[in-house]
Amino acid sequence: MKTLMLTLCIVSITSIFSFAAEHRQLSSGGNQISAINSGDTVIFDLAQATYAGNTVRIPVSINTDDNINSLDFWFKFNYAKLTFDSLIDLTIYIQSTCNFSTIDSFLHYSSYALQNYANNTPLILLQFITTGQIHASDLDSVSVLLNGSQCSIKITEPVMNGISAAISPMNVIVFPNPATSTIRISAREEFAAEMLNIDGCDVIEAKQTSTNGKLEMNTSEIPDGIYLLRIYDLSSSTIQKIIVTH
Repeated sequence: MKTLMLTLCIVSITSIFSFAAEHRQLSSGGNQISAINSGDTVIFDLAQATYAGNTVRIPVSINTDDNINSLDFWFKFNYAKLTFDSLIDLTIYIQSTCNFSTIDSFLHYSSYALQNYANNTPLILLQFITTGQIHASDLDSVSVLLNGSQCSIKITEPVMNGISAAISPMNVIVFPNPATSTIRISAREEFAAEMLNIDGCDVIEAKQTSTNGKLEMNTSEIPDGIYLLRIYDLSSSTIQKIIVTH
């Protein structure tokens, strides 16, 4: 009887430890949690930078296979050519601060969000006053963090021969251009937009209206080519050339 009771106790204790081990494995997802590494990238996309008068706006995005809830970066820039002006948030969910420090001469950006950051989509625009076209060499000592960990940095060079995104007199931002699957339009006021063929005669994409000054137009089923994007509000309008390529 004593031998039977001892055997049952040993079996019970073994089962408890086995259950605890399985519970820890399930709690951690059963798989190794992916970490931020060199495969995760913060992109300063000078190729899609937009110019209006003496200002330039640089889109910043991320490319990652992880869930991102914070983004930080800091860098120096060519003070002979550039003066930091402002930050434009293209999302409605990111909380951020951005300032230029005269102490260390760095531009500092820090942000977080309760939801995951959008991937391969411009999150913010850095606006500078400039005396000419900006190049990768104008950004120096760049450091970036995703979820508090270091990752890769990509600074694209501007496209010299091509149609870049533009800021119109309506203060409308259109990107990316060329576009593959989506064109994003942003403005300070509500607007409507439609896409026409290059002759301006046939409607390729019917009229769509913005929400909170933002609009996404699907171009995934539009054939490759050059089109006209007509953007208008109650008092003004603008037409921009758009390249669609898949």
